[in-house]
Amino acid sequence: MLTDKQKRYVRLDEISKPLDLEHLKATLILKGLTPIEATIATLATDNLCNAEIKERLVLLGDDVRFHLRHILIKLKLKSRAQLIVFCLRF
Repeated sequence: MLTDKQKRYVRLDEISKPLDLEHLKATLILKGLTPIEATIATLATDNLCNAEIKERLVLLGDDVRFHLRHILIKLKLKSRAQLIVFCLRF
């Protein structure tokens, strides 16, 4: 049985699997994200940087950073790395 401290650390190779981006996006919407937030979270999980996400979605200024901040708050996460691990678990 894992202790609480051990549960916090996850090896990415243990949870890595091909991403079903549409399933992930739908799941994130069910978790309370807006469609644009779910799309940005999905693209971030697919290893795109903010500039690439901004270019792909034709967003302005700091919109990606703004949305990522709200995504982390809604999902009660602290970092982009935690977001990626969170998304990979689905």
